[in-house]
Amino acid sequence: MSADVPEILFKLAMAGFGLQYAFAAALRYRVDGDDELRNALFSNPVLHGQSKPGRFLRVKFFWPFAPIPSKLSECVPTTLALFWAARLSGFAFVASIAAFFASIFVLAGS
Repeated sequence: MSADVPEILFKLAMAGFGLQYAFAAALRYRVDGDDELRNALFSNPVLHGQSKPGRFLRVKFFWPFAPIPSKLSECVPTTLALFWAARLSGFAFVASIAAFFASIFVLAGS
């Protein structure tokens, strides 16, 4: 394995993270009026005393087998497209960062 592989995987992971943040921000703006849907889609911060939803999509939506909220299918296609873009970029982030760590262990072992 080339020593460039971890660097490429790390850059892919950061691109996935940036895209997920941007798509999630756009999605949050689109569903801002619907508190029920916003709370279903976005994670809650772990800081004590904060009641507003977080900026990132819940991690369970990164996985392809997780069902989408039924209320989301009633939204306009643009909102659904933003959800899928955020979902896929989040999955790309998780997969790339896992592959990055795996490549580091492979390179360290060889």
